[in-house]
Amino acid sequence: MNLPALRLSPYLSLVLTMLFWSGNCVLGRAVRALMPPIALSFWRWAGALLLLSPFAWPRLRAQWPLLRRHWQSLTLLSILGVVNFNTFRVRTASAGR
Repeated sequence: MNLPALRLSPYLSLVLTMLFWSGNCVLGRAVRALMPPIALSFWRWAGALLLLSPFAWPRLRAQWPLLRRHWQSLTLLSILGVVNFNTFRVRTASAGR
């Protein structure tokens, strides 16, 4: 996949970022009574994985030896980083405020 062919206008990228973040908040508030916060976090990550996999897979495959060599560090950083923060922030924060 040719990366320069996928470049977007910086303004379009900013608008899309706001759209995705606000859509995520609206969706979270809409389904908070239907599922537990941990399940909501899981499905958000599963959806992101499905959407981004086709774009990331070629590069992941090319870098597989490096990823395999550092899998422990990557796993620890992912648990302590965004995944952990989003999961427990969703669990403890009030979505109604």
